[in-house]
Amino acid sequence: MADNPIWKATKPFVNGGLSGMAATCIIQPIDMVKVRIQLGAKGGPITVAKDIIAKDGFGSLYKGLNAGLLRQATYTTARLGIFSIISEKAKEYNKGKPIPLWQKAACGLTAGGLGALVGTPADLTLIRMQADSTLPVEHRRNYKGVTDAMTRIVKEDGVGGLFRGGGPTVVRAMALNMGMLASNDQAKEMLEAAGFEKGGQVAVIGSATIAGFFASVCSLPFDFIKTRLQKMTPNPDGSMPYKGPVDCAAQTLRNEGPLAFYTGFPTFFARIAPHVVFTLVFLDALPKIQKQYVRKLGFAHLCSFYWLTFAAFFVPAVALELGHGSGLFGGKGATGGSARAGRDYARFRDNYLVVFALMMAGDWMQGPYIYHLYEHYGFSVRDIGRLFIMGFASSAVFGTVAGALADKYGRKRASLLYVLTYSASCATKHSSSYDVLLLGRLLGGVSTSLLFSVFEAWAVAAHLNRGFDESLLADLFTRAVMLGNGIMAIASGLVGSWLVQGLGLGPVAPFDAAILVMLVGGAIVACTWDENRGAAGEEGGGSLTRQFYCAAVTIAKDERVALLGVMQALFEASMYTFVFLWTPALNPHTYVPAVHTSPDASAALSTATMRALAPDGRSLASAGAALSAEGGGGSSPQLPHGLVFAIFMTASMVGTALAGRLMATWRLEVVLQGVFWAGAALMSVPVMYHTRVADHALPRDVFEGETHPLEAHHQGSPSPGLAGADLPPAQLDAGGRVQLLAFCGFEVDGLGVGWGEGAVDASDCT
Repeated sequence: MADNPIWKATKPFVNGGLSGMAATCIIQPIDMVKVRIQLGAKGGPITVAKDIIAKDGFGSLYKGLNAGLLRQATYTTARLGIFSIISEKAKEYNKGKPIPLWQKAACGLTAGGLGALVGTPADLTLIRMQADSTLPVEHRRNYKGVTDAMTRIVKEDGVGGLFRGGGPTVVRAMALNMGMLASNDQAKEMLEAAGFEKGGQVAVIGSATIAGFFASVCSLPFDFIKTRLQKMTPNPDGSMPYKGPVDCAAQTLRNEGPLAFYTGFPTFFARIAPHVVFTLVFLDALPKIQKQYVRKLGFAHLCSFYWLTFAAFFVPAVALELGHGSGLFGGKGATGGSARAGRDYARFRDNYLVVFALMMAGDWMQGPYIYHLYEHYGFSVRDIGRLFIMGFASSAVFGTVAGALADKYGRKRASLLYVLTYSASCATKHSSSYDVLLLGRLLGGVSTSLLFSVFEAWAVAAHLNRGFDESLLADLFTRAVMLGNGIMAIASGLVGSWLVQGLGLGPVAPFDAAILVMLVGGAIVACTWDENRGAAGEEGGGSLTRQFYCAAVTIAKDERVALLGVMQALFEASMYTFVFLWTPALNPHTYVPAVHTSPDASAALSTATMRALAPDGRSLASAGAALSAEGGGGSSPQLPHGLVFAIFMTASMVGTALAGRLMATWRLEVVLQGVFWAGAALMSVPVMYHTRVADHALPRDVFEGETHPLEAHHQGSPSPGLAGADLPPAQLDAGGRVQLLAFCGFEVDGLGVGWGEGAVDASDCT
C-alpha cells in the first residue's frame, strides 16, 4: 500500500481530514458547553455539562456534529494536505535539509488560504444552521440537514452565496495556519534537537501545544477586528465608526494600543488550542499506525482495492445520512411536558441504545468469520451448509415461540438468556468437533430469535410504562437502527479484521470478543432494566395455539398478507443464500500478493496442500517455489473477511439512506419490483463465474460439496498448513473484484432499499 501511487498522492489529505474529524469528535462536547455558557447558562463547565446530559441526553452534546465534520472533511483535509505537499516540495528544493521558519510560515499561509477557500461553503452552512435556532420562529429557515441547507442557499443566493464573507475567512485562516503549522514544525525540530526522542510523546504533544498557542496569537487580532465590525453601530451623525477592516485596525492601534487586539485571549486560547493540539497529535499518529498495520500484516499492496471500495460506499453513506438530518444525532428529544420528563426520556433512551448497540455488536462481530472458521477446521462446503441449516432451522422453530415465552416469563430474563445462549454458542467455536459446532449453531439460532424480538418488545413496554409520548418511539428506533444496524455493523467488521489479521489472533478471536461485548451489555441489563411482560389481553396474546390461530385468521382474511409472506420468504431466501455463499464465491478468486517472507515459508505446506496448489499437473516443487516467491507464508491465501463485511454493511447503509428518497419519487410497488429485478441481475454475476471453478482455483468443484486436500476430513481437524500458521491475506483477481462489487450492489439493493421498503409495505397491510 505504501507504494500505491493513488494512496501516496491522497495520503496527506486523507490523514489531514481524519485528524481534524477525530479532533472535532473529542472537542464537540467541550464546544457545546462553551456555547451554552456564552449564552448565559449558570455554573461551571462540569455543572453545565451535567445539566445538558440530564435534560437532553448524552447525544445532545454532539448536536451539530454533522456540519462540524463536513467542515473538517473540506477545510482541514485541504489545508493539511496542501501544507504537507508544499512542505515536501520546499524540502526537495533545500536538498533534503529542514526548511527555515519563514518558508514554513509561507507554506502555512498558502495552505490556510487555499483550505479556507475550499471550506468556506461548509463553514457558511455551519454558521447558518447554528444561527437559525436563534432567530424568531417566523424567520427560521428550519434546515433539515447539511445538504438541505446548502441546496437552499444555492437556490436563494446562487452559487456565489456559498462563498459570501469568504474574504475575511480566508485571511483569518491564513493567519491561524501560519501560526499553527509553522510553529508546530519548528517547535518539533527544536525539541528533538534538545535531546527529546524523535517522534516521541514529548516532542509531538509539546510542539502541538506550542502550535495551539501561536495559532491563537496569530488569529485573535483578526477575530477581534471581525467582531468590532460586526457589532459597530452608526454614530449620531449617521456615519459608521470604521470604514473597513484596515481602518478598524488602525484606529484600535492608535487609540487603545497593540494589546487591545488580544482582549479575551485566555477564553480564545481555551477554544482554539484543544482542537489544534488533538488535530496535530492525530496527524502525527496516523502515519505511524498505518506503517505498523502494514508491517504487522506483512503486505505492502494489500487492501488497496478493498479500502477504495470501502471509501466509495462510505463517503456517500455518510453524506446521505448527514444530509438527511436524521439518525443517531438528528433525532428529536422529548417535547412538551416538564423538563424532568425530558431528562427521564433521554436517560432511558441512551441506556437502551447502549445495550442494543452492544448486543448487535456481539452478533455482527461473528458474522464474517463463521464460514471461514468452519473452513479452517477442514469441513467441506456440504458439511458447512448443514451447520448453517441447523442455525436457520433453530431460529425458525424457536422464533415462533420466543416472543410468547418472553411475554410470559419476562423480557428482561429473555434478554439475559440471549447473552447466555449466544456466549455459549461463541464458546463452542473453540472446538473442532462437528457435533459441538452443531450445538453451537442450535444455540445461535435460539439467540438470533431472542435478539430480534425481546429487546424491542422490552423497549416499547418500558417506554409506555414510563408515560413517555408514544410518538417518541420513532426517535428511539431510528437511532437504534442507525447505531445497531449501521455503525456497529461496520465497526464490528473492522474490529474483527484487526483481531484476526492485524493482531494475528486467529479466526476464533472475533467470537471471544463477541462474548466480552455481550457480557458487558448483559451486566447493564441486569443492573438497570426492570422486568416487564406481555399483557394477557393483548391481541395475539395467550397460548401459543391461540397465537397461531390468530395468525391463520389474519392470513385468511386478507390475501395481501399471504402474498407479502411469500414475497418476504423469497427475498429472505436470496439474502441467506448470499450470506452462506459469499465466502466460497470469492475464495477461488484470491491470490497472495508479492511480500517478503522467510526462505522456508513454504515448508509448512503439506504434500496434499501442494498438490491442491499445483494445477494442470504442475510439479510440487514448482508449486512450492512459486508460492514461496509470492510470499505464501505456508498456507492458502486468506480474505480479509471482516473488512469485506464492513464494505457490505457500508453499501447497505447507502441503500437504507436511498430508500426514503426512492419512495418519495416512485410508487412503492415500482421500487420493490426494481429491487427484485436488480437483485436477480446482481446475483447472476457469481453464477457466471462458478458454473465451473476457474482454472486457478482448487482442482475439485467445491460447490458440489466434495472434499479437497485443504478440507482434510469431516471429523473437523484443522487443514494441513492452516492450523497454527500465519495466514497470508489475499488480493482478489479481476473476477473476484467484479463479484465483490456485485455483492455490494446486492447489499445496496436488497439489504438497504429492499428491507426499508419491505417494512413500509408490511405496515400498509396492517
